[in-house]
Amino acid sequence: MQTHITFPIPNSHDLKELNSRSAPTSTLTIYPGTTAFLQAANADPVHKPGERPPYARPLDPPSAPGATDWRASGVVHDFHNLLAIILSHSSIALGKLPPESSARANLERVLRASRRAVELSGALLTDLTHKPAEFAPLALNEIVIEVAESLEIVVANRATLELQLAPELAPVHANRLQIQQLIMNLILNATEAIKTTPGQILITTKRLPTTHLPHQRLDAPTPPPDEYVVLEIQDTGIGMDQPTLDRIFQPYFTTKTTGTGVGLSTCLEIVQTHNGIIQVSSTPGHGTLFRVLLPRCSNEERE
Repeated sequence: MQTHITFPIPNSHDLKELNSRSAPTSTLTIYPGTTAFLQAANADPVHKPGERPPYARPLDPPSAPGATDWRASGVVHDFHNLLAIILSHSSIALGKLPPESSARANLERVLRASRRAVELSGALLTDLTHKPAEFAPLALNEIVIEVAESLEIVVANRATLELQLAPELAPVHANRLQIQQLIMNLILNATEAIKTTPGQILITTKRLPTTHLPHQRLDAPTPPPDEYVVLEIQDTGIGMDQPTLDRIFQPYFTTKTTGTGVGLSTCLEIVQTHNGIIQVSSTPGHGTLFRVLLPRCSNEERE
């Protein structure tokens, strides 16, 4: 049975489908590269209509000037997002005192966000010392619910957050902290794209056999899995045209007056680290769909 969770705001409207637009829809697809850290600043990873999607060009971390500084910037960016969560929940808890009130749930979320902030600090240290990240079989649905609950108050100012999670998903071989970062960045990006409230954000998980992919890379460094676990985050925001979409994964590129331009670049690096695929479809004025495909665990990785 599918898991269906909604975090509502008043007067929400139905999610608009991106697949039935009269306006042109821009697309971008990035497939696995040969190294974990990829450069997205050039046209290599851009999939334009009618063209076979190319692959992001690898950049070797040890030889890349400022590579360590760039990764640290991504961690700092996420740390600021977590601080926003802490401040939001703390404000709510303060207004619900005395202690016997219903503020307990908010305080529990503050504690969870604080623990994640500590984990991010640990990730920064790990990155600076070039220690490899730890990977293990993870249940994607559990992480989606955890991150969605922590962001509920932040998102509720602009949109209804709805989860439609497929049952019995195969685990993915992943780093838990990085997948949390990925989901958090995509949800916050969707939230900030909603300028006319109330909006809606739909998060979906499902299974996808590799044979259903429109393109296959025959020279991939590792053979493709027989099945992907898919994460989709769709919003009713302002959308993007093709020139903007072509640049969204560039380090430090942003269309926001207060943006840092590292959130989506961090997402790209995480997806590539997990040998995944990221696809984006967007229509100006109608919203954006981010689709992340992660290889499911092999039998050896589950043991």
